[in-house]
Amino acid sequence: MGDNLDNKCLSCMTGAYDSLTGVCPVCHDHKDKENADHQLPRGTILGGRYLVGKALGQGGFGITYIGWDIPKNKKIAIKEYFPSGCAARKKDNYTVAPYRDSESENFYETGKLRFLDEAKRLKEINDVANVVRVSAYFVENNTAYIVMDYVEGMTFKKYLDDRGGRTSLSDVLEKLHPVVTALSEIHKKNILHRDISPDNIILSPLGAVLIDFGAAREYSFETPTSKTINVKTGYAPMEQYDTHGHQGPWTDIFAFASTIYRAVTGILPANAIKRSENSAELRLPHELNVDINPTEEQVLLKGMEIDIQRRYHDIDLFYQDLIAAHTSIALPSTVKPSRHEQIKKQQKQKRQKSGPGAVKEKNGVKRPVSKLVFAAALIISALYSVIYMIYLAGNNDLLAELTAQSILIPAALIAMAVVLLRSFSKRRNTCDGIVGLGLFVLLGISASSVFLACASEFGQFEYIDFDDLSEMLLHVHTPLIAALNVAAAILSKIRYGRLTFDLSTLSKTG
Repeated sequence: MGDNLDNKCLSCMTGAYDSLTGVCPVCHDHKDKENADHQLPRGTILGGRYLVGKALGQGGFGITYIGWDIPKNKKIAIKEYFPSGCAARKKDNYTVAPYRDSESENFYETGKLRFLDEAKRLKEINDVANVVRVSAYFVENNTAYIVMDYVEGMTFKKYLDDRGGRTSLSDVLEKLHPVVTALSEIHKKNILHRDISPDNIILSPLGAVLIDFGAAREYSFETPTSKTINVKTGYAPMEQYDTHGHQGPWTDIFAFASTIYRAVTGILPANAIKRSENSAELRLPHELNVDINPTEEQVLLKGMEIDIQRRYHDIDLFYQDLIAAHTSIALPSTVKPSRHEQIKKQQKQKRQKSGPGAVKEKNGVKRPVSKLVFAAALIISALYSVIYMIYLAGNNDLLAELTAQSILIPAALIAMAVVLLRSFSKRRNTCDGIVGLGLFVLLGISASSVFLACASEFGQFEYIDFDDLSEMLLHVHTPLIAALNVAAAILSKIRYGRLTFDLSTLSKTG
């Protein structure tokens, strides 16, 4: 070390050891303090420029040290590739080598290449705020190193510990909002963190920062599988326990929701494998005397769903839902809800009010009458389609006996009219997507054809002859109304895994 570094504190890289006591006045560590035997010795110089200090932490794949960039005169963090269980430090105290068996050697070399490849990708997200920046990566001592910014502050875990182990949901939403923004951006760049937990979030003076991307992976929506297993008990979802697990943004959402659970309950979430075998393994927040309302709990648990299909797939939507459930007053401008969330909140408030516009189910939940009308519309139209197909097959007696022309067509018209009025009402419109718009167009065309068919059957118009038009409209309307039923069923099954008659819900799939 140069003369200007001879007395530098290797524990905090801020103070200098007292010449008499050998103690740093800033962190109060003694200059004789050393790292563990399997860790790099304090005072090591890497890459000809990076001074290694105190070991800050160690995970399954590496060790993180506080460091000093000598040319830049700047405090840094250094991550060393050190996969526990298959490698050890040699007697020179610097070189890392895998155990002498083919399996360990293959795992070690493959992991080292991935470690460097991840560092390269992480440099590409240096423009994302509230994510620790990577400045360099290199190979030395038969292992690999990543040099990152050192983030001042305390871990979210220590923050919770200082408050007795847990805090309020309001505090969590305020503290962790920057992490949501960061995750949203890195997910857009097809990168996953895969190791979100309270000890990988630093509460800095400039806001929460996401650190330790050692387990990060690039993913593709075509082949979103992982080739390595990396789990942190309580925070890792089921897909991370499988070398071919289906991973994506939902994987980080599970870990982030579990971090919130840990913060508000004060306990570690149950292991995902145990939960998959017995759902009762996860204790519900309200059972732990947590100040949380049923809607907040429902949103949080959806973020922690074992089943990927039932879990949130968008971090922004998860957080917006949690905020909307948490407050009934105006939301902060920094966390502005989407149009869909505003409408959802209004609908929730209306359903909570008793009145002629709501019907109670057996479990006490109120269901809007308009949804029941829509269900009736689809059932009636489906029945009409079946009867007309029988009619096409040549059974004219059945058609006449059931008087489909005079009963089912007007019923379908009335039901469709109610649905269209509900759908296009300014207060009730929730169709923000192309799929929803397409469904509404189908409804409009179907309702129009039903109206003209009714006019042909009952109406008297001076300038229009409906005799030939009636049969043509039947041929047009039947496939359209059948398409509406099929589209609604397929979209609902794909998105929610169940059939539903709630068109406003289906519109969200767009």
